[in-house]
Amino acid sequence: IGIDVGPLRRVAKAGQRPLRAVARLEFRLQLPNLAIVYLFARELVRRGLHPKLGDYEAKASRLERMAAALAEELSLPEPERNVLREAAALAKADLAGATVAEFPSLQGKVGAELALAANVDERVAQAIREQYLPTRADGPLPMSKAGAALSLAEKFDNVTAFWAAGEAPTGAKDPFAIRRQTIGIVRILEAHDLHVRPREAFEFATQFLPESLRRDDLAEELTAFFAERLRVHLVERGFRHDFAEAALAAGSLDVVDVITRLRTLVRLSEEDLWRRLCETVERTLKI
Repeated sequence: IGIDVGPLRRVAKAGQRPLRAVARLEFRLQLPNLAIVYLFARELVRRGLHPKLGDYEAKASRLERMAAALAEELSLPEPERNVLREAAALAKADLAGATVAEFPSLQGKVGAELALAANVDERVAQAIREQYLPTRADGPLPMSKAGAALSLAEKFDNVTAFWAAGEAPTGAKDPFAIRRQTIGIVRILEAHDLHVRPREAFEFATQFLPESLRRDDLAEELTAFFAERLRVHLVERGFRHDFAEAALAAGSLDVVDVITRLRTLVRLSEEDLWRRLCETVERTLKI
């Protein structure tokens, strides 16, 4: 009886690819110093990201500049700026390796291990590991301040770049997870009590795009999108929709300030003064 062994050979060959990737990683981890990480980083030029956005080398460059802009916006102390600066410079190095190509879920994790193997500061490695967090709407957040700032830089750049490239979410379609990444920005800002002005952050990110994608109204579009996602997020957390809209109507989209105003409204609404104020407003409107 003839047996077609072709499929079996294809399965065996496919199974060897991850093993070869791990073997290559183990070989490179034997390199004694930071050269290993920069060796990976130089290979980024060969990896494409998006037809309109160039390769991962361009992405890495935008990330470094966005991280520097956010460090200034957040007034980070010099030691944390140094950690963030080095983490941003090395953040995408693991994307050039075969291991991450075979196991995309290891992005950042492999980068952190590469950094540790190269005797990089553990705080830098932690920030590299945390750069993609949260990976889902309710997922774990970065624990370190540098990791939070690097994740914010990653997400502000992604949202701006893919939106500018014509990948804005429509209906159920959101191939580059722009909605999820926007909520990630909101959650990180609240959890770490970080004051960032979204409009300014989107303007920074727009400046770092390829010139062909820059538009004068891009930051305005993204700020409106951010405000709507923030409103939806607050309502989904259980806040009254009219309270959420009132907190946002004050003008500032600083997430920490918006949530502070919202909680103040909730507290006041539970006092007797609130009822009297509502009655006064209703009578005034009827005049």
